[in-house]
Amino acid sequence: MRIAGTGGRGDQSLSDQQRGADDQPLPLPSSAWALADSASGSGVYGSSVTGTGFELPPRIHWPRCGPLTSSQLHTLGRRTGELMLNKRILFVALFLFLVVVSVRNAAAQTFSITFNATTLTAQDFSILPVGSGSSGSGSTSIITTLSLLPGTYTFRAPGNSEIFFLFTVTNSGTVDYDSALDGFVSGRGNSTLAVSGFPITFDARTLTSADFSIISESFFSGLASAVTTLRLLPGLYTFKAPGNSEIFFFFTVTNSGTVDFDSALDGFVGGRGSSTLAVSG
Repeated sequence: MRIAGTGGRGDQSLSDQQRGADDQPLPLPSSAWALADSASGSGVYGSSVTGTGFELPPRIHWPRCGPLTSSQLHTLGRRTGELMLNKRILFVALFLFLVVVSVRNAAAQTFSITFNATTLTAQDFSILPVGSGSSGSGSTSIITTLSLLPGTYTFRAPGNSEIFFLFTVTNSGTVDYDSALDGFVSGRGNSTLAVSGFPITFDARTLTSADFSIISESFFSGLASAVTTLRLLPGLYTFKAPGNSEIFFFFTVTNSGTVDFDSALDGFVGGRGSSTLAVSG
């Protein structure tokens, strides 16, 4: 039995006249009719084929494949160019993101820096950042290793004093410092900072006091009856005798390892320009 439809299925050719305008759907092609016939031998256009549940759609929209117009070609080219530009922008943004991440990771990397201050008279030292950064401390009786971020730091000995010098941890994990410190600091270009200080001798044997002290927040003491040598960082100190009194004067240990003091003290203090401070009273 033949399936009823608009026009005979033998007339279902796909001529331009039957297609109609671009926006008109095409009639069902003849192959679909053959499928319906083979399924049940009968059926109705747009109805279920008996016994199969097969339902033919009333119309099928077939896309047209033909030459593109100049306007369509122009639009296609413009959109392709936009796509390529967007890809380039995305690539550049991704590259910059990776650069920023790598820089941040490098900046956040800590390095193991070793401190050898075992020759100092001070009992401890501290490492404090200039600005942001990590910090630490250690005993001068042992070699100490600290994990530090790149940046500028102060080395203080004693740890709670204002006697300090500046050094830098570089981005390659080495230490650097001003060449003016070369007389008592070593280790430039490697990961170990060695701080020796300067040997400063105190001769107070002519004093009646039993002892004296050297103050820089913390204090170092010695017997007035003996010559005493201390290893100190450059900086400003007070000399007190007796050691626990408030009778004192100021003196300075210079970057060249010599002592200096106000000329007003010349009547009872000697040794300016040398490494020995002589106090006669």
